[in-house]
Amino acid sequence: MRILVTGATGGLGSELLPLLKGHAVFALSRRPGPETPGVEWLTGDVNFQIPEIKDLDAVLHMAALTGLKRKAGFETVQTNLQGTRRMLAYARTHNAAFYHVSTLYVSGDHTGIYTEGDFDVGQGFRNSYEESKFQAEKAVRESGLDYTIFRPGILVGRHRDGYTKSFNGFYQPVHAIVACHEFAENKLKFPPRHKFEDAFGLPRLHLPIKIHGDPDSTLALVPTDYAASFIARVIAFKKPATYHIASSAPRNEVIVAAVRDALMFTGVEFSKTPSHGPLDSLYNRMVRDFTPYLANAPIFSDYPGYPCPPVDYDFIKRIVTFWRENNGRTWGPEADRRPATV
Repeated sequence: MRILVTGATGGLGSELLPLLKGHAVFALSRRPGPETPGVEWLTGDVNFQIPEIKDLDAVLHMAALTGLKRKAGFETVQTNLQGTRRMLAYARTHNAAFYHVSTLYVSGDHTGIYTEGDFDVGQGFRNSYEESKFQAEKAVRESGLDYTIFRPGILVGRHRDGYTKSFNGFYQPVHAIVACHEFAENKLKFPPRHKFEDAFGLPRLHLPIKIHGDPDSTLALVPTDYAASFIARVIAFKKPATYHIASSAPRNEVIVAAVRDALMFTGVEFSKTPSHGPLDSLYNRMVRDFTPYLANAPIFSDYPGYPCPPVDYDFIKRIVTFWRENNGRTWGPEADRRPATV
């Protein structure tokens, strides 16, 4: 099969391309990606330039902007909605099948169970990302093409080793914790972590932050390597449908415990009511775009034919440890010695 792929250089695309063995893959990108067997890189952009490909069988559309800013942004709509419409028109002129990567969060602010058969259930949207992806999926459904829709959850590092190509989405609240500690050191005169531990022989630093959210709510985290293998399997078997790429979503209480242990401190916990201490206010202001996902989460039914490996305490600790060791934002003198690998 001859497939045009957008978003090929992103985290999901990087995992997926090597799995599309046996297909002739044309990867659309603003700049060439790494050499991959069976992949031909094409210079272009879903918003401006799509090169012509003869005898095309399918389009796999993954390109999207995933920022969660509340205010609608022209660039988000331009890429997520208008870019999808352009790719649909391109597929239509080639009589090609259309594989569309959407998101579980077309569910918007819906609560309760949201199934693969659900789409418009009267939900509202919390940011331009959700709304633009909903409108893009609607355009796919109304296109008249032979389509398949994939709805992954919040993509995080690989299950086997925690590796991720970028530290967006889920990693931003983790990053904010370290930023709060830096604020506490610089403004509230907390001692530097390594000096504090050396002086008192303590293995953990206490960082009192109350995150505004529900400890019993869940977060739909999905390992990127699992999502990539799921998509590759469906393409191989050519079973058009709407698929949720979901996990047994961990509770927030489990997530924060894993984060605490991976970063080696105590004190951070969830609170259903807002807290107004100096660190609480700073942290919750930094993660305000992510806060809606920390309470009243829907329950996503998933495809039973290919279950996700466990997204549990051990996995979350693994991906946060990878972040700590590769993002260059850690405490102590070892931060100066550790090179970034991502």
